[in-house]
Amino acid sequence: MSDTIISVILPTRGRKEPLYNSLVSLLDRAAKPGRVEIILGIDDDDTEVKEYIQTEIAPYMQKLQVECKAQIFKPLGYENLHTYVNTLASTASGQWIFFWNDD
Repeated sequence: MSDTIISVILPTRGRKEPLYNSLVSLLDRAAKPGRVEIILGIDDDDTEVKEYIQTEIAPYMQKLQVECKAQIFKPLGYENLHTYVNTLASTASGQWIFFWNDD
């Protein structure tokens, strides 16, 4: 059984600073951030956000000992948000799954 209590699924596109601020807000308020798993959904053509995750988000997550996974998608558009959410949720290991939005 995983030590993860909450899996946070977060599809994102083109919002690197709001993504970072959103995650900081969430994890700064967590009593035990290490028990939170972050699962990001990113479009494969969103190179700016992919690079930002590697340079800014990943080091922050490592510092807090938060597991952070990312899944890359071919762009599906907002009308297919359910596909992002369901696919990300299927990889969650927590007892609770929380849908988070960064906008």
